[in-house]
Amino acid sequence: MGGIGTAIGVGMTAVNLLNEANNQNKQLKQMQKEYQYNQTKRKNLLNEQLASRRAGLSAMGLSSSKSAAAAQQREAKEGYDELAYNNDNFEYNYQQKYREKENALNRGLLNSIVDTTGKIIK
Repeated sequence: MGGIGTAIGVGMTAVNLLNEANNQNKQLKQMQKEYQYNQTKRKNLLNEQLASRRAGLSAMGLSSSKSAAAAQQREAKEGYDELAYNNDNFEYNYQQKYREKENALNRGLLNSIVDTTGKIIK
């Protein structure tokens, strides 16, 4: 009778571990979707701001000056540098969450094996 109870317990533990892994995968995918949405939104806003500044400089007749072009390039570089920084930051956080998920799953499996082995030995 103990063997059946042990088998059921192992099965339930495995199901719980798989459900937890599935939930964590969903969280990672949601995190990725939100990041992509926000990054696209930031990029579009940056492009709109740069276009607006170009139009303003053109309206003042300064669009062909070298100093205006340098200022535009500097602003564009700063904006795209920020996007790159956000990308690196997201990638770091995503990888950290992924490792945490993998470690939790591995700990759960190891604990399950130890518990099951202890029950079988008894």
